[in-house]
Amino acid sequence: MGGYFLGRLTVGKSVRNVLQRLMTDPYDENLWELVSATWRTSPQIVLETNLRAQAGKSIERPLGSPKKFPSFDDLMFSHAQLEIMPTPGDTTINLSTLIGKKAKKPLRLSMPIIISGMAYGVALSESF
Repeated sequence: MGGYFLGRLTVGKSVRNVLQRLMTDPYDENLWELVSATWRTSPQIVLETNLRAQAGKSIERPLGSPKKFPSFDDLMFSHAQLEIMPTPGDTTINLSTLIGKKAKKPLRLSMPIIISGMAYGVALSESF
């Protein structure tokens, strides 16, 4: 019976100690940061990121990437989309776009091009 109470006392003290550390440590030194990171990503990614950070170089994988690539087995086609054939290559298509129809001077673009944030540096760089 004494062992039971001693065990409860020890477990209670350990839990209080852990909770005290979790509630008072700064976030960048806190153990809960690991729990938060593993909820957003897998433990494998967290571990491999730490290995890369410690080594300062990429990890050599003997069996390839852990990423699962989609297979063509799951590919399905809609009959409605396959029935109407695409426009033949020799047909001219009007690509002009009008931005601001109700404005005093609407902007008319003969061929609209969108440069996104990710491709901005690549599309406009000299080393192209």
